[in-house]
Amino acid sequence: MELSRPVWYRTHPSAALIAAVCLFAAVTALQAVADSSGEAVSVLYTLPIALLAVAFGRKGDGQQ
Repeated sequence: MELSRPVWYRTHPSAALIAAVCLFAAVTALQAVADSSGEAVSVLYTLPIALLAVAFGRKGDGQQ
């Protein structure tokens, strides 16, 4: 499926990296203040990982 315009994380990879770092920090802070739901919060680490995987491709070179 071809998109009509490029997505933001492809055109601005540095913004995707900054967003992923912020997401990692937010999840870590949430895990520190959460009660006993550590595993439920830990699953949120998949969000920044998925963002980086989509933004930078399989080998980290931006190629899909």
